[in-house]
Amino acid sequence: MKMMFALICFAAISGTASADVVAAPNPATYTWINANIIQPKCIGCHKKLFKTYDSLVGTVKAGRPQDSNLYKMTKSGMMPENGEALTDAELNAIQSWIADGAKNN
Repeated sequence: MKMMFALICFAAISGTASADVVAAPNPATYTWINANIIQPKCIGCHKKLFKTYDSLVGTVKAGRPQDSNLYKMTKSGMMPENGEALTDAELNAIQSWIADGAKNN
């Protein structure tokens, strides 16, 4: 009975916490990354750098996430400087978007 109660409590807590998370499409898109990562986590400090798609794409090497400043700085935890590190899911979204050509989609 205690185990059942614990599972119900865990499910209730897990369900409410994950309700706010919007899963990235696969492959990730610029629109999703901009709305879910850049705007809430980067734009406060990087208004000019990430103002438009063209300015953001200047920080990446399409098809090569490992050589892209956006991916390297977030993966290392150096950015965002004044906030929590990106989650694995957010990093994976950035990586897949860049690997897929960093398209304006």
